[in-house]
Amino acid sequence: MRIFLVDDSTQFLDRLKAILVSLEGIEVIGIANDLPEALQSIRAALPDVVFLDLQLPSGSGMKILQMIKDENLGVNVVVITNYAYPQYRKKCAEAGAYAFLDKSTDFSKVPQVISTLSELHRKARGRIPPDSMTSPSEPKVRVS
Repeated sequence: MRIFLVDDSTQFLDRLKAILVSLEGIEVIGIANDLPEALQSIRAALPDVVFLDLQLPSGSGMKILQMIKDENLGVNVVVITNYAYPQYRKKCAEAGAYAFLDKSTDFSKVPQVISTLSELHRKARGRIPPDSMTSPSEPKVRVS
């Protein structure tokens, strides 16, 4: 699964990337630190998943989430932020975020979210025979 990271903290990006690349079948295909770079790079790379911070120095990550939805890019977005307020959760859910994680308290859930997304991605790509598919189960970590 191809993953793109959007955050302005190099330290956080290094930590997140280390977790992700340790997981089987995961490839981090790009990193952006600001809004314009992220918008352009996501359109060009078309990753399977974007890990997205909401607070960027050049604008809101909500613009990226909305662009992904409006342009129907088929990218799953995992919002991971220090601003895990209920109003942000609600806006992200409405804009189509797959999951909403608090950097401080939910970082340990990243492998679980990726595992669920990987399973959904395999089913969507037809890597599991159709007769063995069951209805998609609810992911363990969802936008609430």
